[in-house]
Amino acid sequence: MSGSDVSRHQLEADHRIAEAQEDLYQIRMDEFYSLQNRGVGEGLSEPIRYGVWVLVEPFHQVERFCPDLVMIDSQGRTTQHARQTDLFEREARESRAMTRGSEVVEGFWVGNDCDVPGGADDGAGARMSFDLCVRASECCEMPSSGMLSTTSRKLYEMDKRKKELEESGHAWVPSPATIALRNLLSPSTSPGPLPDTGTKRLASPNPQEVTRQRRPRRSNTDEDYVSIDCAGSCRTITGQMRNLNHMTERVVDLVYFLRKLVEGRDKTGRKRRVLVHCQDGYTESSIIVLAYIMSSLSISLPEAFLHLQLNAKRSFFLYPSDKPLLRKVDARLAADRRSKALKIISTTNTATPASVPSPTRWKSWTLNFGKSDADNTSASAPGGPGGAIPRKKTVDVARDMLKDEENGGSPAALDARVWFDDRRFDGFPSRILPYLYLGNL
Repeated sequence: MSGSDVSRHQLEADHRIAEAQEDLYQIRMDEFYSLQNRGVGEGLSEPIRYGVWVLVEPFHQVERFCPDLVMIDSQGRTTQHARQTDLFEREARESRAMTRGSEVVEGFWVGNDCDVPGGADDGAGARMSFDLCVRASECCEMPSSGMLSTTSRKLYEMDKRKKELEESGHAWVPSPATIALRNLLSPSTSPGPLPDTGTKRLASPNPQEVTRQRRPRRSNTDEDYVSIDCAGSCRTITGQMRNLNHMTERVVDLVYFLRKLVEGRDKTGRKRRVLVHCQDGYTESSIIVLAYIMSSLSISLPEAFLHLQLNAKRSFFLYPSDKPLLRKVDARLAADRRSKALKIISTTNTATPASVPSPTRWKSWTLNFGKSDADNTSASAPGGPGGAIPRKKTVDVARDMLKDEENGGSPAALDARVWFDDRRFDGFPSRILPYLYLGNL
């Protein structure tokens, strides 16, 4: 409170606040010592006694001597310190930083709405270009097969526009300073640009044209990326439950669609970068992200929990109603892998099986899901003590997978289910800082 003349009513209000603080302090003290006497409450410190302070100096004195505490000045203008003093704004910035976009599987990114190209005016996003941005929300439904086909068509059209721009000479042109630096690092017989590497360049670039081309393009147009929506929960915005069987089919269809794009298995053969995002960066996107990890890495749901939390270092959250859906998705993906394995084994005598690196359990095999066996026929991979890592035939990988399934799952999956299936487990805490988590009892 500030002012050179504090009224009696203001002081009375201050006294009431001080009395309320003192009453609350006494209640906390009683609880503290009663818990100590019962032998519980380990790690609790004695409650803090708060005070109420009345500032009687005029506001212009505060502006003069403590400007860092002022959010709105005496003229009603927002100050430069508002980003620190406005707790709502600061929380929003901290939240965006905590859930900033990151790559959880090669080519597959997860983040918040600010990570969409052009999604943040203050540059708080991931600053990464994406081909497809998938927005997860409780207000949306899972995309149908028709919507996925439309998305593919938009991606092809986007590729066509970009190619036309490159062929018309509107590709990026190196600045004179860049050309000079290149010639300095790699001198040639005659000064000038390095030999053409396939990118069309203008013969005599106009400085204004170079500046325009080097400036980032508008990122809120369809020329930069394609967007699509998906459901972020089994619950609708009105609290109704969606049909689990229908949701399972749609989630799996979307996952397979995204994998085709990320792994370059559509008709373009181009590997694309995909971003799944939601408002807070970890709630509505959790279903599709966990489902994608299960499919891409060929692991169970508990293992996907561990991968997202420990390897990808991302927090996530699931409503209790979402866990049964992911169990059904897990079972469906496992059934698809089993069908694929049986098909490979049954055709072993009529086709030469492909090979995959042995150190990874199923990843390489399932990343080639849908490809012909002729796509991976090399006998070994580079690396290892002997210069090559022995590769395992696809049929052997398939047999190993079926053997694990007969035992109830892989050893890693069985270990993870010990805590995952416990009735007390309802999810991981959220990572707020590198060593600070927020959770429940």
